[in-house]
Amino acid sequence: MSSKIPGFEIFFNSIKSNLSSQEDALVAAVHFVLIWDQYSCIGINEEGQEDEGSECLPDGWNQNQDVWTLRYRKNNASGQATSFLLKVIRAESSLLINFMRKDTEDVSFLAVETYHYTTDDLGNMKRTYKDLDQLVDLVKGELCRISAESQPKVNSGGQTSTAETLREKPRDPASFRGRADPYRPDLADPTHGGASGGWGGLYSVGRSDLDPLGTGGGMIFDPLRGGGIPRFDPSQGIPGHLPRGAVPPGARFDPPGPFRPGPGRGFGGVE
Repeated sequence: MSSKIPGFEIFFNSIKSNLSSQEDALVAAVHFVLIWDQYSCIGINEEGQEDEGSECLPDGWNQNQDVWTLRYRKNNASGQATSFLLKVIRAESSLLINFMRKDTEDVSFLAVETYHYTTDDLGNMKRTYKDLDQLVDLVKGELCRISAESQPKVNSGGQTSTAETLREKPRDPASFRGRADPYRPDLADPTHGGASGGWGGLYSVGRSDLDPLGTGGGMIFDPLRGGGIPRFDPSQGIPGHLPRGAVPPGARFDPPGPFRPGPGRGFGGVE
C-alpha cells in the first residue's frame, strides 16, 4: 500500500473486478493520483456531456484496450473550474500518457513501462503493483504540474495564447542579419561582393557569377575592378603580347605573363 496516496487500497478493491489488463491497473492508479490531487472525473472520450464530477471511474472507461480517454475538472482557489483531458495510448509494452489543460492546450507527457509498475495478478493490490510510490511521484511531478491556478496567457490583441510546451514557433526570416531572406546574398552590401562593387574578402570570390543581374566576374585579379589591382582595358591590346581587339570589350581576362614589374604599377605591371 502506498503511503503517498492514502485510500488507494479501498479504491482498488472497488474496481478490481472490472480490471481486464495490467494497463487497466496502471490507468486506474493514474486516475486515483489525479483524484487525490483534487481533480474530479467528468466523463470519458474527448468530448461529451460533462457529469457533475466524481472520484469514481465512469462506466466504459476501459472498453478500449488501446486508448483510454478520460476528462477531468479542477477548481482553482477562486472556484473557477478548469477542464483537463487524460489520454493514455498503448505502445507495445509501454503506455504513453498525455494530460492536457484544455483552455491553454498546455500538455504534459509521461511514458512508462507497464511491466515495471504492474503484474498480471489483478486480484490483490499488493501483488498487482510494483514501485507504486515511484509511479505516484512520476504522475505528481510530470502530469500534475499543469495547474488550474495558472492563468492563460493573453496577447496584446486580447486573445488567449496556446501552449508552447510541445511546439516551436517558426523563426522570423527578418531576424537573420536584418535581411528578409537569410539565404540570398544582399547585392547592396559591399561586403558580399555584389553589384555595388567592393572587394568583399576571399569568400566573395565568384559570388557575382551566380547573380544573373550582377556585373563583373569572379576572378581574384579582375582587371575591371579595383582593390589595388591595376585597371586597364585589355581590348586596347597589350604591347608586345596582344594586338588591339584581341580581347572583346568587357570580357573576363587574365593576362598572360609573368610581366616584368613596372614602376608605380603595383603588382605585375603591364606596359
